[in-house]
Amino acid sequence: MRSIRYAIILFAIVILLPQKMSAAVAVDPPYYTGTSYNDNSLSLTYQGTWENVLNTGTYPYLGGYHKGTVGSSVQFAFNGNTITYMYETGPAFGKAEVFIDNKLVEIINQNSLYSKSQVSQSWTLSAGNHTIDIKLANGASGYFNIDAFIVDILPTNIVTPSWLDNTTTILMYQGALSGINGATGAIQNTLLEMSSGRGWWVITPAQSFTYYYTQSPNYDKVVITVDGEEIGIIDQESQNQVHQKWINFDIDANGKKFHTIHVMTIPNSNNQILNTTNLDALTFNPALDTETALSIEQNTYTVREGNTLQVKIKLSTAVSYDVSVAYKTTSLSAVGCNINQCDSIDDYINTQGSVIFSAGQTEKVVSIPITTGDVTEGTEFFALNLYSPSNASINEQNRYTRISILNRPY
Repeated sequence: MRSIRYAIILFAIVILLPQKMSAAVAVDPPYYTGTSYNDNSLSLTYQGTWENVLNTGTYPYLGGYHKGTVGSSVQFAFNGNTITYMYETGPAFGKAEVFIDNKLVEIINQNSLYSKSQVSQSWTLSAGNHTIDIKLANGASGYFNIDAFIVDILPTNIVTPSWLDNTTTILMYQGALSGINGATGAIQNTLLEMSSGRGWWVITPAQSFTYYYTQSPNYDKVVITVDGEEIGIIDQESQNQVHQKWINFDIDANGKKFHTIHVMTIPNSNNQILNTTNLDALTFNPALDTETALSIEQNTYTVREGNTLQVKIKLSTAVSYDVSVAYKTTSLSAVGCNINQCDSIDDYINTQGSVIFSAGQTEKVVSIPITTGDVTEGTEFFALNLYSPSNASINEQNRYTRISILNRPY
């Protein structure tokens, strides 16, 4: 086990920053310490066929990761109120299902055009004992993987910081990271450089953030991910050195209270990182605080082919304003089709849309038609998930439901 620093602020730091920040006295905010469990930790329980992959040109946490195939799973029991799952993405990987306390909380697509290390997602829970279970999604091809878990007991009253300079306690992982003092023109006259490493990440409840950096002939590209999804690539190379460049990113809350912002250097086609990249500072805008939560009533449903499944979406509290949330189906082993375009191998109608809870309403129903196929098959699976809420959050342990289709003969 190894302690890792998170840049989570316990108090609001009120600092007004224009689009280009002027130099000021550095403020080193409080931080929170988490406990990491690498993929080789004895606290992890592996089932099925797994391969221990050592550092092969990418930069996993502590130099390696485990990859599993169909029928494999990894379980981890922990005590805390926040769990972070760190993993790799790449061409060989497929979709992974994440269960917390036996409830499907996420379907993660680990497939990407180029390899990325230390991609991560976090979930906030009630304080206490929990279990996370990760497996290859039904019907998914390729492999899935585990790099590390990080467990926290975060304070319940976390306030997003106004800003973070690179000299503060930003969480940084394996790789060549070095601070440069005397970088005249940079905020605080310091830069954090990343060469052969994968950069840094931070957990925050912010709804948007601004990334400040320096451009020069010696710098390269970085990729920005939030909750495992790529949201932008910044090219830090230029003919001349330019300090205090900045770019703003909005965070799609998706009903989550905390978000993992991750900045990584991008390897070339040979998984080589030729030049360095840098971080100057970050600024944050706080998220709206809402206790009204949306959820799917059940975590699992079973339906026979040829029927229509009714899925109930619930709002925890009746409010005096409108609340909305989007929903969509996701294929696992079952095959979805568009209406009037189905054939004998298809299992259900792709369903996507949104529901609006008018003032005082607390329940809505989504209908999903199940097709009648001519092919004899066993039980197959797909999922429905909630996303993009308005005026409410989503209960993270009830954003997904896993649906089983019983095919003939019953």
